[in-house]
Amino acid sequence: MTLWMNLLLRAPLKRLLSVPFVLRVPLALIFGVLVGAAAADELKLGFAEAPVADRSPDARSDALAQGLDQVLVRLVGSRHLDAIQGLQPVRNKPSQWAQQYSYGQDDQGAAILSTRFDVNGLLSGLQSAGVPVWGQTRPDVLVWMVIQRPGSGQMVDREMIDPAAQALRRGGQERGLPLLLPLMDGQDRAAVSVADIRGHFDNVVGKASERYQAPLRLSVVLYTGSQPQIRWRLFRGVELLDSGELTTADESEAVAAMIDRVADRMASAYVISAGGGEALTLNVQGVNTLKQWDALQGFVARLTGIEDVRLVQLDGSLARFNITFSGSVEQLQRLLALQPGLAPCAEGGASTDNAAYRGMERSVAATNGRAAETVPVAVPSLPAYCWLGG
Repeated sequence: MTLWMNLLLRAPLKRLLSVPFVLRVPLALIFGVLVGAAAADELKLGFAEAPVADRSPDARSDALAQGLDQVLVRLVGSRHLDAIQGLQPVRNKPSQWAQQYSYGQDDQGAAILSTRFDVNGLLSGLQSAGVPVWGQTRPDVLVWMVIQRPGSGQMVDREMIDPAAQALRRGGQERGLPLLLPLMDGQDRAAVSVADIRGHFDNVVGKASERYQAPLRLSVVLYTGSQPQIRWRLFRGVELLDSGELTTADESEAVAAMIDRVADRMASAYVISAGGGEALTLNVQGVNTLKQWDALQGFVARLTGIEDVRLVQLDGSLARFNITFSGSVEQLQRLLALQPGLAPCAEGGASTDNAAYRGMERSVAATNGRAAETVPVAVPSLPAYCWLGG
């Protein structure tokens, strides 16, 4: 990044927006570059690998169809694709969504087709078809997992190659969950133990989790044996969102089934239905620089269900945005909570006077000789937010 761009990012936002119009065009281009760079840092939701019999067109077509279904499971938040209304037309043309593919081999030497699918195009196509979707902005899930064998338990860390740990990573990739495993370095070992996970010492585990800044936390115990049993608890902060246990015939199967249950629970909170966008006002206090504005607007614009976002007013460090969102207010608040540094203000932290009537207008046609005019439209406001990041 050049020196002049660094200077622009650090400049006060109101000063930049007060420059002559001829200078605003390059700023708009800068916004586009920065937002695009941020959007590229995402889960590999569009990548798939499928077995392929040979390099014939028919074999390739079958592998592309299998790969597309892998991607759709991540984007709709469910493995039950046949039950989703409106999805079949998207599934019927897998080559339409494939951006590139290559032939290779898996770890056992079997032939596979690796494909990258157009995630943005798929999300747009799914929403046009009325299919609810789970977009690319997803909460990190910090996983504290204990593999409990007779006489001892072991915490899964980022380097572990145990089959159960591999099943955990594989399950997260299959469902599009950004799973984060702890380092289990000296700091972690001093802060949390196997007994803390097994014994549900949630305050201890929550404190140890703070260094990772993950919105969600998953505590898991896998009991090995002839019939492995797995137990889990999913938290957002101190709130218990989900818990469960199940018994299977295989350790990897137990982990995969647990990940499916967790993914289904998360999808119920983050999958957004298409259409019927509602106009809302978002007020954010503490937006003082172009860098802050860009991070905030870029984040909001990329959220699933956002049909439009516009900065309509600056009042000191208070930025007011008009948003059109196709989901519920509660879903939008859950999505906003995924942005580090953005949080609801403490009482009295930001002014929202008359916010419901700011910046939104509609045209009224001329009638009976009366001139056409614009009139304000009441727009519901979200709770006031404060920008706490840099």
